[in-house]
Parts: sequence; C-alpha cells; structure tokens
Amino acid sequence: MKKMLEVAQRPPLANVSEIEDVLRPGSARIFDTTHLLSRVKLNITPKMKEVTASRLNVPGLHYANRVSAEVADLRNGSWNLRKKAFVKGGRLEVLGVLDFGSGTKNNFTALADALSIYGITTGNKKRCVEHINVVVQQMVPPTAAQLQTALAQLVNMAKPATLPVILVILPAKQSSHDYAAIKTYFDTQADTNTVCITHAKAHLLNDEAFQANIAMKFNIKTGGYNHEMSRIAHKAGTMMVGADVTHPSGGSVSHCPSIAAVVASCDAVGMTYPGSLRLQRSKQEMIEALDDMICERLVHWYAQSQNKKILPADILFYRDGVSESQFAMVKQDELRKVQLGCEAAAKKSNVKNYKPRITIVVCDKRHHTRFFPRENAADRSMLDAKSNFLPGLLVDDLSIRSPYHFDFYLQSHRALNGTARPCHYFVIHNDMKLKASELQQITFHLCFTFATALTPISYAAPAYYADRLAERGRCYLRALLVPQHPQRPSETGIAGVLATMPGAGTATEEEQDHFFSDWLALGNKGCWPDRRVRANPQMTAIARTMFYV
Repeated sequence: MKKMLEVAQRPPLANVSEIEDVLRPGSARIFDTTHLLSRVKLNITPKMKEVTASRLNVPGLHYANRVSAEVADLRNGSWNLRKKAFVKGGRLEVLGVLDFGSGTKNNFTALADALSIYGITTGNKKRCVEHINVVVQQMVPPTAAQLQTALAQLVNMAKPATLPVILVILPAKQSSHDYAAIKTYFDTQADTNTVCITHAKAHLLNDEAFQANIAMKFNIKTGGYNHEMSRIAHKAGTMMVGADVTHPSGGSVSHCPSIAAVVASCDAVGMTYPGSLRLQRSKQEMIEALDDMICERLVHWYAQSQNKKILPADILFYRDGVSESQFAMVKQDELRKVQLGCEAAAKKSNVKNYKPRITIVVCDKRHHTRFFPRENAADRSMLDAKSNFLPGLLVDDLSIRSPYHFDFYLQSHRALNGTARPCHYFVIHNDMKLKASELQQITFHLCFTFATALTPISYAAPAYYADRLAERGRCYLRALLVPQHPQRPSETGIAGVLATMPGAGTATEEEQDHFFSDWLALGNKGCWPDRRVRANPQMTAIARTMFYV
C-alpha cells in the first residue's frame, strides 16, 4: 500500500522518465519493443508525443459589495474568504445543534458569530444557540424514532424560530452507517437540511478556515449563494444541467437498482442547482425517467422566474459517467427524452411554441491521458512547484482529438499530489451553435462556481453536482449496498419478492431488475419513499435547496 501511494503521488517529470524508460529499446521491464517490431511490424517511439496547448483566462469572481478574489489566487487555483461576505446571505434565526458527541457550547457560539460575519442573517443581535445531546447505542445506526425525538426537543427549544438547517455532531465511535442514517431521516422524513461534522473535528469550530467551510454549506442550504462570476460566460436565459447515474457496487444485494440524478440551475447567475432523483433498473446507464426529471427542473425554473414567467431559451447539458460506446445512446435516446421533458414543461407552464436550443456535452474522467511540460521548459508561468500545470490548461490539438466528435481536454483544477488528470469533453449535440472557444471558456468558468469550494474543481460543476446528488441517493439505499448493514435484506427475501411478479417463472434478469426497482420505489422496505406520494425521495422544502452538497 505504501509503495502504491508513492507511485500515485509521483510528480509529473518523474512519471515521464519512468514511462519513457519502460519503452526504451532493449528495456525488458514490461516488454521488448524490438520483439514487437520484428513480429508485428509495430514501432513504438519511446518519447512523449508533443502537442500544442494554451491556457484559458481565469474568470473574475466576487463576494458581497463586489469584493473580488485576487486574480493571482485564482490563477494559482485557490482563494479564501478573509474579509469577505457571501453575495446572497441566507436566513438562519437559530443555530440548532444535535450533538452526538461532547462539543462545548462556546464552540457553537463561535460558529454562530462566524455565520453572521459571512452574511447569514441570524435574526436577533443576541444569537441564540441551542444545544442538545442525543444518546445513541454503539454499533447501531440511529433510528428514525430516536432522531425524531431529538429533533422534536430541539424544535421546541428553538420556538418561535424555525430550523431550516441544523448542525449535527456525529458520534465519537460512529459506525460507517451513522451518516447515511442521519441524512436519510432528515432528507426523506424531517424535511430539514443538515450539516454534519465528525466528533473529532468539533474542536475546530473555533478555527477560521473550518468556520468558513461550514458557513458555505449553511448558506446554500438556507437559500443563499456564496459567490458569483463577475462576468457570466454563457448567454442569459441558459439553464445549466448536469446528469449522472450511480450503479450498485460489488457487495450489493441481487437486482439492486441504479440511481439517476439530474440537477439544473434555476437563477440568472447560475449558482443554485436543485435536483431530481430516481431509481432505475440495475446497471442501466440510460436515464429512464430523464423526460420527467427535465420537466421538473424546467417547471422549477419557471416558478423561480417570478413575474417573467419564462422558460430557458437554451439548455446546456453536461452528462457524466458514459463511455464513448454509449454516445449514440445519449444522442438518440437521452436527447429525445430531454426534448419530451421540454414539451411537458411547456404544457404545464402554458408556454406556447417552446423549443429550446439544446447542447449536450459528455464529461469523461475515466481515461489515461496526461499532459506533461517539456523538461527544462524556459517558460514556467503555467506550472506549479511540482511541474503540474496550473488551472486552465486547454489541449484541442487535432492530432489527439477524436475523428468523430468535437472534443477537447481541459485541466481546470490544481493537483495537490501526483500528476493532474484533465477532463475530456465531447460535444455530441450542439443546437446552441457554440464555437469551440465559447464552450471551452463557459466550461472553465463553471469549474469556479462549485458552491462549497475555494478552488476550481476538476470538471464542470453541473456534472459534479449530479454526481454528488447520486451519491446522496446511495445513503438512502445503504442497507442494500453494504454487506454488513443491520437492515440488509436477505437474498431469500428478495427471491420472495420476485416470485410475486407477473410471469415470474419465465422472467429475464432484466425484467426482474425492473420489477425490483419499481417495488422499492413504491416505498417497500422503507429505504426509498413511495413515488406515488412524491416523485423524489427528498421532501418539499429541502428539494428547493442544494441539500446534497
């Protein structure tokens, strides 16, 4: 394990030497290139291919009162919240705390003070910090009944104020199931946002950097947003969409469903992304309910447009998690579902002749392409101290691009260790007629908009948000995903469920997957709320927020 970590953290130029040494003629470390040449006439040049690259300009971003992050900090891939307040502060009358550990009230008071400094409205000048201890049995996730009792006590102590968000201090001897149980209850039953921290970090509530991190989460969950771009790269009236599907892992129960997530911006500045979640057939990559999910996001956009009562003219759709072999599926099936969702939203909103321009971009991080600087490069302005490229490296050299798609590589983040991996973007539909330079700049700017980050992220924020939302869905299904979970259903029990399906004796595995997914989505086993009651597992109030971040 130690050796593996050392290799993973090896700096770029050391990797170049290792790779070229492996391929050098006469080297037998992996294979002999001379043997390849003699047998199959394949010649490998043991030098890196040189490509042309450029660096995109970083966007300007600012906080309240137009206080900007320093351009030099943005170029280096990191900024801070010192002497800054959030552009739009949320409202939090009372800081409610459910403490499974043993935090001190002074720490919570310090956090309440920090929330006010960053611009979250806390009501009275004298902020009231409520603190409650919850006793949890060891090695058992907290039950819904325990959490309901604890929350009721806290709500009663906070009256007449409401608690849209609460801070949860996780148990000192927490099991891996505690976080999932807490998020599941508050998301799907209590309709209350939570910010969780571990017991080991409770002492950091006096620390400025830690307070800033917590404050960013509180703000977006109370209806605010933290920063915004000084200039929006995309056209006004563009809805940014992210979509992803997460699949059951190796230890999951048989026929365990996949989880599809779609998020979309709903404001003029493109900083708030509520989302939709659905269960679907196990290991099905195509988003089966994409039309319904897009309709939900458009209806929410329409509701947020207030007096304008309009739907977006453009939809820029970032799709995560699909391989090149699945591009045709996205182009043929998912594009059509997006169009159907637009038609349904127009009908619900009574908007005539609505046909938005749709552009679909696939984000690929599962590749092995890396970019290295030339050894002894004279110009190091694009490099950090470890010879990784700083954020903004763009490579769209024709010699390495796809012959079938409009594509490019963009390294938008700063690598802390090892060699940075760029994101490979493929444009598979472009009704918006975006030029390469326009889409590249928009995509790079989006990497600076992630709500709780003080660095640019490694790929476009809408796709990253969709990934986070899908992961939250895994919390709700944890009993089916983790072998040691105390509520895990037995394989015998699952077989009994499948025996009740029509034509059980001749059903294919795919049909069984569909049936089990539908059965769970009707509220059976209690791990996913009944879709007949509401389409999404998350409740109404938090569904309007970025509860999943």
